[in-house]
Amino acid sequence: MSTLFVPPLRGGMEIMMKLRAVIFDLDGTLMDTLGDIAAGVSFALRQAGRKVPTLAEYRTFIGDGPKVLIQRALGEKIPEAEFEALYRCYFDYYCRHPSENTTVYPEIIPVLECCAAAGLKMAVNTNKQEVLARLLIREKLPDYPFSLILGQTENRPLKPDPSAALLIADAFHADPEEILFIGDSFQDVQTAKNAGMIPYSVLWGYQSEAMIRENGGEHFFQHGEKLAEAITRILC
Repeated sequence: MSTLFVPPLRGGMEIMMKLRAVIFDLDGTLMDTLGDIAAGVSFALRQAGRKVPTLAEYRTFIGDGPKVLIQRALGEKIPEAEFEALYRCYFDYYCRHPSENTTVYPEIIPVLECCAAAGLKMAVNTNKQEVLARLLIREKLPDYPFSLILGQTENRPLKPDPSAALLIADAFHADPEEILFIGDSFQDVQTAKNAGMIPYSVLWGYQSEAMIRENGGEHFFQHGEKLAEAITRILC
């Protein structure tokens, strides 16, 4: 087991930890999925005769799971039965068109290569529906050893609830403080902190540094090479 140096920000304190595993968010961290998410919600909204947001607006809606995203896209409360029909329409469309506009961020590749080469255990914790998360990882990142992919299911609370992250820690037989949580949102930061893990924030995703920082973010990476270097330093 190696000791991870978490770089201080603007004179902040240095943090030392043991690193055994890395958990990744999916949307905005591993992959740019915005186009397909927006297409699915827009299809459902059009079917219901409702206004369709712009892609820039969709970017601000992501982070708290698909049902919250759809509610934000609607901009108003609607009867539950109507909302559930809208959600089912979106989900059916997305399942049929999950990856037409989805791409892996090139910035994340050095990080994945680093973790895989080091033999670190790797997992995904996302608020995307688990069936779609598994499909996308299998299709877009088949060469990387993700041991667990946990997403939205009927009985599992969404991030920033730490339940899924702690399930991963238990499955990996690792203490939470031995796990790095990499995401692009303040929800990921809060998940990591709620689970007792160390949060790193990437800046190629959907939320700004200012938003993440205002909600507890401290450690930021604009480039994947720099993030990989931060992990590699402990492995030399």
